[in-house]
Amino acid sequence: GVIEDVRAHLRRDGFIGQARKRGVQAAVLTAPPGDALDGGGVILNELLNLRPRITAAAFANDHLATGALLQAQAQNIAVPERLALLGFGDFPISRHLHPGLSTVHTPTAEIGRIAAATVLKWMSSPEQPANAALDCTLIVRGSTKAGLDPHTA
Repeated sequence: GVIEDVRAHLRRDGFIGQARKRGVQAAVLTAPPGDALDGGGVILNELLNLRPRITAAAFANDHLATGALLQAQAQNIAVPERLALLGFGDFPISRHLHPGLSTVHTPTAEIGRIAAATVLKWMSSPEQPANAALDCTLIVRGSTKAGLDPHTA
């Protein structure tokens, strides 16, 4: 993910924790500064150098995952047969790629509503506002293997 993105750090920590619970050792790489599409390709190359037999990669956002998908296609790496890819954010481009990018959808309208309410509350009270946890939805598309239950795989 991107160094300055606190939310990406929280997603990373949650991802690593869930991977460990399942006995999977996750390699975590940081995106280089600049264009996220280019960064996704760079990350994919680094992952393949570190772990040539890697079968899946998850990215901090859909732009990085899209860059990885384009890099995989440029290297004739079959997605998802050889390498499954997962993004985060359910950006509009994700459903238009081939294969479509599996991703995590966040409830952006609800996030905006809660953020606005929190700011208004914070302006009228010096109390630190409480954190809010919202449910996200896994959107399975063609970049991950069909037939696996994503909640147990």
